[in-house]
Amino acid sequence: SSGWIVDKAASIGVKGSKHKECTACKKILETAEIPALSRISILKASVTLSTSIYAYDGKAKKPGVTVKLNGKTLKNGTDYIASYSNNTKVGTAKVTIKGKGNYTGSVSKTYSIKNNFKKATVSGISTKAFTGKNITQSITVKYNGKTLKKGTDYTVSYSNNKSIGTATVKITGKGSYTGTITKTFKINPAKQEIQKLTAKSKAFFVDWAQKGSATGYDIQYSTSANMSGAASKHLTANKPDNLTISGLTADKTYYVRVRSYTNVGSKTYYGPWSDIKNIKTAKYDITKASVSGISTKAYTGKAITQNITVKYNGTALKNGTDYTTSYSNNKKIGKAIVKITGKGKYGGIITKNFTIN
Repeated sequence: SSGWIVDKAASIGVKGSKHKECTACKKILETAEIPALSRISILKASVTLSTSIYAYDGKAKKPGVTVKLNGKTLKNGTDYIASYSNNTKVGTAKVTIKGKGNYTGSVSKTYSIKNNFKKATVSGISTKAFTGKNITQSITVKYNGKTLKKGTDYTVSYSNNKSIGTATVKITGKGSYTGTITKTFKINPAKQEIQKLTAKSKAFFVDWAQKGSATGYDIQYSTSANMSGAASKHLTANKPDNLTISGLTADKTYYVRVRSYTNVGSKTYYGPWSDIKNIKTAKYDITKASVSGISTKAYTGKAITQNITVKYNGTALKNGTDYTTSYSNNKKIGKAIVKITGKGKYGGIITKNFTIN
């Protein structure tokens, strides 16, 4: 007789049949059932979700599901049914995969629904002045009125926050919060400072702090303390960092302020104006005066001065009223310097040298 011949193959849940026959006459000699195959357990299937974190919005969250078993991708509705639970509120939601058809058993996967961080309010971000160092902000984040904690509820990162221009700060939800809020802030040139303001005849000389980051400077001057009707000078270079404004009215008080600006691409960033300083223009130019009484001196180990006489159009000027004197390098052997600076109705500076032997 023959070996077993399969008439109907067994399948999951369905029996099969087989028989033996005479090899000569083909007469069936014996028949038997083939036991039905068992359903395949889904317990060891891998489950991948299309999204594992959602931002809460009050709606049910149902991520897409991919189920694989022994390298085969199973079909939703044919091989399994997916059901969701706890998926409408903040917390841990779950999707359960239950075997169907040829598959039995169940496997589950969890995912998160977190507070929507994009609905938080952010305060404490303001324009900053350039320092040459990385600039940060004192940020406060609130969600539904509750102040969140940095490091626990959110993290902060910065970019382009060292140079003059527009910096970016990213505040990213953490823990039970998800989402990112992006804010920008300006970094402007630092506040300027007038270092020297000197009267000249119908003019003044102004010197300010040179800023390496500056493209140029604006200078404003007015006869009004509130700077109304101010005239302006726009300098388009980083140097020089001083200017003489001439053609003014003699014996008149002018108010002066300076600011830096920096061009970044097509944008211009302006620093704050310096504190306003004032100066009264002189009527006469002391550089046209004659100076006498300066001579070579002998070294004494002490600061050496001169008995100076200053005359303007033949009239002797008065030290302390019409001019002041200052000395440098006047204690050691060598070349000393004396500066005669106009005062009152006299403007300008005369510089003279003398020798100490």
